[in-house]
Amino acid sequence: MSLPFRRWLPTLPPLLRLFCAAAILLTLVGIVTRFLCANVFHLTSYPYGSYVTDVDGLDLMTFYPRFKHLHSPEFFSPESGPAYAYPAGVAPLYWLLFRVRYAQIPFVLLGAGITIVFAWFFARALEERGVSRHDARWFVLITGLCSYPFYFEFARGNVEIFMWMITAGAVYAILKDRVWLGASLLGIAIAMKIYPFVFVGLLFSRRKYAPIVFSILVAAAYSILSLWIVCPDISIASQGINHGLDSYRVLYVVPYRPLFSGVDHSLYALIKRILGARPFDEYVVILKGYMLTTALTGLVLYFARIRRMPMINQVLCLTIASILLPPVSFDYTLIHLYVPFVMVAVMLVNQNRRGQTQTRGVSTMIVCFIVLLSQIGEIILHGDRLGGQIKAVVLLTLFILGVVVPFADEFEDVVLPRKSPAHVTLAS
Repeated sequence: MSLPFRRWLPTLPPLLRLFCAAAILLTLVGIVTRFLCANVFHLTSYPYGSYVTDVDGLDLMTFYPRFKHLHSPEFFSPESGPAYAYPAGVAPLYWLLFRVRYAQIPFVLLGAGITIVFAWFFARALEERGVSRHDARWFVLITGLCSYPFYFEFARGNVEIFMWMITAGAVYAILKDRVWLGASLLGIAIAMKIYPFVFVGLLFSRRKYAPIVFSILVAAAYSILSLWIVCPDISIASQGINHGLDSYRVLYVVPYRPLFSGVDHSLYALIKRILGARPFDEYVVILKGYMLTTALTGLVLYFARIRRMPMINQVLCLTIASILLPPVSFDYTLIHLYVPFVMVAVMLVNQNRRGQTQTRGVSTMIVCFIVLLSQIGEIILHGDRLGGQIKAVVLLTLFILGVVVPFADEFEDVVLPRKSPAHVTLAS
């Protein structure tokens, strides 16, 4: 692959240099577009694409008044602000952040601190595989600073960033064959939001059945503890949590609302965009059919294909399933793509070091990551926002690649069962 910037970051594979260049370019375009819309065209509201979010910590501070009544029935009082629309497992995290009035400060410090640690390990992994220290650090820096998901998380103060950290830790532990640690972290993640349950598939494909049961037990125990933290009467806490989730379902999940559907990259939102405005009761039926169809299709694909694929494919497919198949999935969930992205980057570095031919489909995969992880403008058609639907199609493309094209790499050394001494020699 010949690129005009082949002398830039020379020890990186060409596709990773392409990713860096595109990320920088799209970030500059986003900043300039934002400046022009705000200061030249004087648009009071700019909902169209790049760097659209005011740094207000809205997602975090919305529940601040409510958490003044934590551990009491008053926590669910309508007078405490918007309904709490998360599972109970997220409440302890909010409680820790709300120990100070300006919760954005511990949010940013903790989130940025752990992210920097992750970035340092990523850079070290690239260096150990032949990338120069200069190139590795610049690649990680560009990937982080030009990241739309990271920008969105910190600007909105969305706790999904901590969900990503816990889930990423679980996946990493499983990759390193520390399955009990991975199962523990996975159990906590499942209690916080149910969709990380799909990563149980990583344990199942390795026939780690006892850790799967342990993960479910951890999720149940942490859920009960969290309910008690919310309200000492667990029955009241459970009813209140369910009421909040139902209100969210009625407002955002079931109906077609163009403003929200346009920034929702779930497959269900794409279906709603195609079907358009319909009665609420009709969409209730459609949603039930969608959930049943996606659950059955996902199970068939997992048992027939995904669980037999290399670990990169498994992580990629399960990650995309966790952010594409739920009936609602806004931009904050895109941060979970960094786990398979890191694995693909390591795979490309290994192939570059060994002089191996690039695996087919990788170029398309990197282009998909550029669209999903970098600043990129939306397509506005007669005032309708279509960014979510574009991302849904790109996510679906990535998922198909993960199902069809095997991406075997070093991860198999600690994942696949060792069949014979010859297999060990070949893997090493």
